[in-house]
Amino acid sequence: MIYHATIAIEPHAKERPRFGAGRCYNSKKYTDWRKRFVALAPKAKRPLRGSLDMTVLFATKTGKMRPDLDNALAGVADALQDAGIIENDRDITSLYCCVDRATDMAGISITIEEKE
Repeated sequence: MIYHATIAIEPHAKERPRFGAGRCYNSKKYTDWRKRFVALAPKAKRPLRGSLDMTVLFATKTGKMRPDLDNALAGVADALQDAGIIENDRDITSLYCCVDRATDMAGISITIEEKE
C-alpha cells in the first residue's frame, strides 16, 4: 500500500520533553502543531506497518529551513503516528528527505510505501 499527501503546514521541530510538577510534557506550541498536522493530514485506510520506505519534502516560504532536518523529521514521524497513518516510526527502514527552497508555499509532502 502507498500513502501520499501534501500537508499545508510549516515544518516544526520535535522538541525535547520538559519536566515539571512531577511529570514529563511537550510544549504547547509543539502539541498544537501535532494536532494541526493530524487535522490536515488525509487519513489512511489503515495504519501502515512492517518495512516502510518514506520520502519527505519540506517546502518553505522563506527559503530557509528553520528547524534542523532531523528534528523536523522526528516531528513528522510523531504526527504520522498520532494520525494513525503509520503504526510505529520504528517501521521506517528507508528514508529520503529534502528541503525545497524554490517555492512560495509552505508544506510537507509525504510518500510512504509499505514493503512486502
